[in-house]
Amino acid sequence: MEAGAIVSVVGIVLGQGNRLVDLIITLKHARSDIEDRAVKIESYWRRTQVQLDFARSTWAGLREEHQASQISILSLLQSKIKYAEQRVEGLLKKQKDGNASPDARRKLKLTKYLLVKPYLDSLISELAQWSAIYDPSWFLIMKIANPKIDDELKRLTSSSSKEATVLLRRATKVRAAISKTESSDTHVFLSPAELDRMEKRRVPHSQATIAREHSATTSYIVDSIPCPGHSNADTMAQDIRRLARKLRAVDPAVFGVLRCRGVVKMRHVTGSRVASFDMIFDTPSAGTPMSLRNSLLMQQPHSLTDRFALAKRIATSVNYVHTLAFVHKGIRPENFISFLSPTAEDDLTLGSFYLIGFEQVRSEDGNTYLRGSANWEQNMYRHPERQGSFPEERYKMQHDIYSLGVCLLEIGLWSPFVLYDHNGRISGPGQAFEVSAADLRGFSPAAFKDLLVGLAKRRLPPIMGNTYTEVVVDCLTCLDADNDEYEEISEVEDQDGVVVGVKFINQVLLKLNEISV
Repeated sequence: MEAGAIVSVVGIVLGQGNRLVDLIITLKHARSDIEDRAVKIESYWRRTQVQLDFARSTWAGLREEHQASQISILSLLQSKIKYAEQRVEGLLKKQKDGNASPDARRKLKLTKYLLVKPYLDSLISELAQWSAIYDPSWFLIMKIANPKIDDELKRLTSSSSKEATVLLRRATKVRAAISKTESSDTHVFLSPAELDRMEKRRVPHSQATIAREHSATTSYIVDSIPCPGHSNADTMAQDIRRLARKLRAVDPAVFGVLRCRGVVKMRHVTGSRVASFDMIFDTPSAGTPMSLRNSLLMQQPHSLTDRFALAKRIATSVNYVHTLAFVHKGIRPENFISFLSPTAEDDLTLGSFYLIGFEQVRSEDGNTYLRGSANWEQNMYRHPERQGSFPEERYKMQHDIYSLGVCLLEIGLWSPFVLYDHNGRISGPGQAFEVSAADLRGFSPAAFKDLLVGLAKRRLPPIMGNTYTEVVVDCLTCLDADNDEYEEISEVEDQDGVVVGVKFINQVLLKLNEISV
């Protein structure tokens, strides 16, 4: 794609956006509540300006698929800004009626503010939504091995606004963490005393633990990665150090992944070997942690708006895990947790979920431990190629995408695929499959996948609509030979994972964001 295309689009968008912000700034000193909204809009725009400038400067290093995706998303922003500019001009024009009496002008002024406030709120919401759509494509640039990207990050960081500088520094940290070059920030291992002095309890229906220091309000999530006796602890330690570095660089609110504070090597009771690597994560609030599995089991009704937001959130977290250049290998409801505020009014609240459960680590050089699990409740979320104790295929990003599809199907049906008894033990498969537990266990991996695809095609459209159904089916069939959207991608041609990343953004994130209720 010609470089002139991005120059033209960015030039138009920047021009329109600057005019819009200039118009809104004229309202800045009118009233404090209007001023607050104007400042927020200006802040969003300064951040967007820097992102567009960066994309324009690094355009030549982007793959054609990535460029096309960027143009599509920028065109969406262009239409939003054009409409917003026309609306604001119209609202301001109403006040400039020179023939009106003083009393009429006062009424016009009051009416203008009554109209402006909700409109500015709407504009803030739209800019936030657009940022959520664009950020995944923008952060994907950080995976590209091109020195121009490093140069532009340095240039813009030294000359940008406060809001934009925060974004650029985050991007710089992400890029450094993705690189294979060890930095000074490689000391991630903490003393076991860090955990010994904390009170711990298991998060219901999750492998995670909540840890809190005695008489302290600060809490942490502890995610334990077992180190079996046959494993090479030194090799695992290297992989986990790299993983922890990456998870230190995240912005939890944007990435949907908790920030790693450090790792503790927990030794076997004999003291002879490492039994596990316990990753410690900061929590976004003092709220009570709840797994997505727990929310599904409660069977409380939630609005479609909340369920679509949940689907977008967990899809976004999977995307950013891939942006950080590793695969998760355990995408299932037990590994998403939210933090409910103590002041939450009722059980109908769905909080913001974060992806945890990094119990299986893939080496950064692309190697993967060819181990699996015989547990049916875990295999249920795995592609047929990856099921069983000795899966036939090495893990790749499309396997995570398949697992996400199973989770999205479960959210769409809002019926748990795995049931637990009152003691918290797994008791069997859920009723959503419309077959008995005995029959279900007799399904081959391929037959079970076909069952899921059939459920999605038959039951999702009347509940979640055609677009959501299309996303789920695309995820579940992403490795099928006849899936044109996720056609076979050579890992030699896509060593940095950008091609798969762009396809995921286009086929999952953008389509989910098209849905409105």
